[in-house]
Amino acid sequence: MGIAIDMALFFLNYPYLLTFIASVFLEESIVFFAFLSGSGFIPFYIVLIFGVFGALIGDICWYALGRSHFITFLREKCKKSKYI
Repeated sequence: MGIAIDMALFFLNYPYLLTFIASVFLEESIVFFAFLSGSGFIPFYIVLIFGVFGALIGDICWYALGRSHFITFLREKCKKSKYI
């Protein structure tokens, strides 16, 4: 029970941080935070600014990872592998 209360207090004290981190990894979480905003738990501007900015940062990171040389290295390694 103590962990749930601590998480709720963290969310109430730092909604902008939680909105940003959640939207970096899961863009669909913006819908959840929009619901919380409509219910009056967090202000709308937090969801708008930090949610959209987090989703943008997440997309940029995934795009950069896909365009990096690491992915090319993995493709070459898989082609040389006898299992694939």
